[in-house]
Amino acid sequence: MKRTFFKQFGFFDEGTGNAYPTSKRFSAERMAHFKNGGGGDGEEDDDDDEPNPEEARLIKKIKLQVRGQLKDIATKDEVASIMEQLKFLKTDDKGEGGFPIEALREMADKEKGAMAVLVKQGLEMERLAKIVGKIPTDMSIRSQCQAFLDKNKDAIKKIRNKENASLEPFELDLRAAATSPMLPSTVMPGGTAYINRFEIQPGINELLRPEPTFWDFIKKGQTNAETYIWLNKRPTDGAAGFIGPGVYKPAISFTVNTEQSNAKKVAVNEKMATELLEDIDGFQSWVENELRYQLMQKVNDILQGSGAGSSTEPEGLQHMSTAYDPLTGVSTTNPNFWDCIKACVTMLRVKRFRGQVVAFVNPVDLANGVMTKANVQGQLFIPPITGATIVEDLNIPLGYVQVFAVDYYKLLIYKSFRMAWGWENDDFTKNLVTVLAEMRIHQFNSQNYDGFAIYDSLVNIENGITAAP
Repeated sequence: MKRTFFKQFGFFDEGTGNAYPTSKRFSAERMAHFKNGGGGDGEEDDDDDEPNPEEARLIKKIKLQVRGQLKDIATKDEVASIMEQLKFLKTDDKGEGGFPIEALREMADKEKGAMAVLVKQGLEMERLAKIVGKIPTDMSIRSQCQAFLDKNKDAIKKIRNKENASLEPFELDLRAAATSPMLPSTVMPGGTAYINRFEIQPGINELLRPEPTFWDFIKKGQTNAETYIWLNKRPTDGAAGFIGPGVYKPAISFTVNTEQSNAKKVAVNEKMATELLEDIDGFQSWVENELRYQLMQKVNDILQGSGAGSSTEPEGLQHMSTAYDPLTGVSTTNPNFWDCIKACVTMLRVKRFRGQVVAFVNPVDLANGVMTKANVQGQLFIPPITGATIVEDLNIPLGYVQVFAVDYYKLLIYKSFRMAWGWENDDFTKNLVTVLAEMRIHQFNSQNYDGFAIYDSLVNIENGITAAP
């Protein structure tokens, strides 16, 4: 037991069996010196009646230190057994055995001695206990089966020997079978890109933006000429009359003049790297769709706009239009949205324009017109027949209306919409390619049909048709 306890402190020599430090710091002469009582520190001790008072005092100190360390971790019997083992530290009555005084001093030292070693080992044991406590129980199926076999080893042995035995039910916890479950974060620590199954929506989500509504409603024709000419019959002089026999017949005459339109070109282009066309499925169609939208929206804006026209741009419909003329004679009390549309249609009819009439209005104005109430009780107003096809158009400003007789507005396509791909300058060596879109059109109206369109604010029209009190 002496070997077991003191070997860990380095105070036992396996070769000789002597109890002294294995570091061999003490020579044979020094050992003899210590055994003969030399090397004392001269301190007074209560154990003066002992043959070797200092030895007794140091052994007592060591026992107190050991007892203090074992207080909370060993039973009373275990402490007594250890104290009994410490008897070999003391020199017997014949002056034999025991430990050198210097060795006892070192063991009793608070910083380096037995107490310090025990404290260090206690802390290490506590650390190991914490580590063990953190190790999760192996709940794999194999471990659960083995634990069941170990726990019921005796019962299984009896059963094998054909003896009666009570065997506990085997409960397998499948939920905890994996002590380290495979999770997306652990299986794919670098991310899920190109690992998970994915699907790409075909095509591309287009922007929500104004559409070329006006272009869709106007009538279109075709021509093969860059210059388009039309004839106008101008006002007639004279008139027919009832006459008697032999009377000179009334004479009439009229004149003819010409007007012409030169085709106007609208175009747009886009340049891109060839790698985009090669690497992105559908990129070419996205480019072509965007070019078509931009070109057609430009055509729509110019044709429906207020531009006076030039050698390169057509005249806008708003510039061709007139304001509402109150002299039409239409009036009512408390005019509303529907009354304004009806008044405009009537003005065109009074001017002898026939055929389909289209009214372009802002969606908000149309909504307000639909939600008009007939009375304070909230009954819905039933809109009258206005005589016009009403079209919602975000290109029309809020509070305005564009009304026109469709048959008197002319648009001829000279060169249809087309696209072309190619290179310019040094694009070929730079892997750049250009795509262009273009179209050439005629747009006009005869001077004989001036007044075929009305563009005005709803407020002005309401004021013009409000009956006098």
